[in-house]
Amino acid sequence: MSDPVDRGRIDEDPRHQRARGVGLLAPLPAVFPVAIEAFRTNTDGELVPVEVPELADGGMIWSGRDKQGNTSKKLVMRATASVALHEALVAIDAAETYPASRGAFRDLQRSGDLPTMLTRGVNITKMGGTKWFAPERPARNPPGPQFMLVGLNLDTTNKLNPQDAGKAGVALNLRGRDDEDRATLEQVIRPPANALKRPSQQAAKAAPEEAPAVAAGNSPTD
Repeated sequence: MSDPVDRGRIDEDPRHQRARGVGLLAPLPAVFPVAIEAFRTNTDGELVPVEVPELADGGMIWSGRDKQGNTSKKLVMRATASVALHEALVAIDAAETYPASRGAFRDLQRSGDLPTMLTRGVNITKMGGTKWFAPERPARNPPGPQFMLVGLNLDTTNKLNPQDAGKAGVALNLRGRDDEDRATLEQVIRPPANALKRPSQQAAKAAPEEAPAVAAGNSPTD
């Protein structure tokens, strides 16, 4: 993937300019700016902010299609911000986190997967709802446990449920940076169910004999 985050500020990327418009979704693929809040747990299971100045530049949601033609959405951050976030988490004593979260937190600290995942693109295609979503780690044998939660406009004053707490090495809450961004992100992250289907699937349902061919994949690096 040609990553606009590494070439300069997201607002300066021409694909982002095309994506904004007047609240309408741009044709795939497209990128959308997003503000990012980082949290970790305290000993009571509450979320507390992780202060990382580099997160002020935010990140982006890449929305396109994978090699099979299905909708694909990825959260991408610039390398400087993702490395700074990892370093801030490494500096925290795991004993200050919630007991159920400590395994995920220590694994996040020891591995270099977090900045790698964020710069290459965290797959959030299945996030879609109003709860925390735990992305998968990079494929390896044996597979690493999940250590990240991602959500959109979630209430971070609530305690995590036990299932989410076990994956909460870090929690990233995404927000639109203004009213236009917020409205657009709601459409991007929580689209109608049929928007997740391949173009060929939607066309086949309406007119099976004239279903168009699926275009080549346009996804970032997996």
